[in-house]
Amino acid sequence: MRGDTTVRDFLTAHDTVDTLVQAFIANAEVLKTEITGETAHVTVGVPGMQVFGAIDEGMRRAARQ
Repeated sequence: MRGDTTVRDFLTAHDTVDTLVQAFIANAEVLKTEITGETAHVTVGVPGMQVFGAIDEGMRRAARQ
């Protein structure tokens, strides 16, 4: 996982988080596809509450262990 934040005038202007996922992501919407040679770069959007729910569930599981 990799993240970048752009700050302008002491406020967050843009956040980027890059990850590698080898799975099916339910309710993901393909926003952009770029193909270069043998590499495909696909940008998807996922509803924010779905992401929050997955993170929350993972944190709760980790806390129980």
